[in-house]
Parts: sequence; structure tokens; C-alpha cells
Amino acid sequence: MTVHRVRKVAARPRRPPSPTDRGALFGLGLYRVVTATWAVVVALIDARSGVLVRPSVAFGVLGPLLAWSILTAVLARRTPRFLLTPSAQVIDMAFGAVVVATEWITYDGDHPLRFGAMWQLAPVIGAGLRYGAVGGLAAGMGLGLVNAVSLGATEGFDGRILATLSAVVLLGVAGAASGRSSTACAEPRTILPRHGRGNASRGPCTTGCSRPWR
Repeated sequence: MTVHRVRKVAARPRRPPSPTDRGALFGLGLYRVVTATWAVVVALIDARSGVLVRPSVAFGVLGPLLAWSILTAVLARRTPRFLLTPSAQVIDMAFGAVVVATEWITYDGDHPLRFGAMWQLAPVIGAGLRYGAVGGLAAGMGLGLVNAVSLGATEGFDGRILATLSAVVLLGVAGAASGRSSTACAEPRTILPRHGRGNASRGPCTTGCSRPWR
């Protein structure tokens, strides 16, 4: 049933990006740029300290990741519709999966802060914005499972099963919450008349979700 719902959501026709969508996509683009830049800084520090044992692999991933992050911020201003296409979503999720997997093969043992720890939220939130709560939940849990498989294949689950399951749940909840917020913004809102005159009508929320569109 869940797989059927995900396929149904994925096949849903795209609606034009609303002002709320554009603002969210631009904010998410800035989040990608900031966290990708911070990932490069963390990788540089870890490479100098010796805990990053495969720096060439790490920077081979971080270079394209930073370029993609900058591109999404630019596209959010110029052609936000592209960021809602399946192609953009696939690219975003692919980067997320590669970053998660790369972290486990480039570090020497466990490390309190890995370079992609913050960026991986971006594709999950993006999937929620595009496909709603179900799509965001599936994307988050999918990245969480990639993290679990990568951990099991490289270092094993010794004493980290609960932490691994928590990562799956938290990423899934983040995607579902993003999708629910996006759905709420797209729902019609009551348009209140000025000065209490006239009849209230229904219309799309274009100025935010916290108050009716006036």
C-alpha cells in the first residue's frame, strides 16, 4: 500500500511554483550552499588531522556537491520549476546517498562530526516540498537505510543499532514534516474581506501559511 501511494504521488502532475514554493526552494538552496561549504571546511580540518584517510575520495565528492548546491540556489531564483522536476529530485537524492556512503569509507573509525552530516537533510526536505509527506517520509527513510547499509558494510553495528535506527526515523520525520508543511501552504485559505464587508471566499495561500490571504 505504501509503495502504491509513493508511485501515485510521484506521478502527480506538477503545479506551478507558488511564491511560497520559491521562497522555500531558495532558502533550501542557501542551506545547501552553507552546509556544503562547511563540509569542505570540516574535510580540510579532518584531512590535516589524519582522521580523513581518503581525502581524494572525499573532495572528489565535495567538489560536485558544492557546485550542485550553488546551482540550486541560482535556479531557485531563475527557474524554480526545474527544482521540482523528477530529474532534479533524482540528482539531489543521488548526491545525498553518495555523501552518506562516502563518509563511512573516508574516515578512520568513528568520528563525532562527519562532513556531510548536515547537508543530507537538504534532499529529504526537497522531496517533501515536491512530493508531500509520503514522498518526504520515503526519501528520509531511504537515506537513513543507505546510512545503515554503509555502516554495516564498513564498520559494523557494534553498539550503534539504536543510533542507526534513530537516524532513519529522524530523517523520515524531517521529510514528512517538510511535505506536510508544503501541502498546507498549497491548500486553499479563507480570504477575509477588508473592514468586515463582503463575503469571505477561498483562495490559495500565497503569503505564507500562518495567516489568511488578504
